[in-house]
Amino acid sequence: MSLDDVLSSAAVDLFSQLPTGTFTPSGGGESVSVHIRHRSGVRLQQEGDEAVAVAEFDTIDLLNSELPRAPARGDIIILGNNTYTVQIKIKDDGYISKVAV
Repeated sequence: MSLDDVLSSAAVDLFSQLPTGTFTPSGGGESVSVHIRHRSGVRLQQEGDEAVAVAEFDTIDLLNSELPRAPARGDIIILGNNTYTVQIKIKDDGYISKVAV
């Protein structure tokens, strides 16, 4: 088993324990059911400037293998009774994407 297989399997195992919601791509496209890790009040900083918080957002982590494409600004994520709009993709390690909403 390759390292890539191990990391992919670990991400799937982790996300299988999380609540499910709906991801809808902006500009149309079919909605898909996804596992979601939601965090409130995350302070984001400018790259290279670790001392100053620039903005506070909620963040959502999504498992890339569940998505029809990489998340982008304007995509809609529904978790329970809450609807979130992706503002910016913060990180994508190839397995998990983190977005600010």
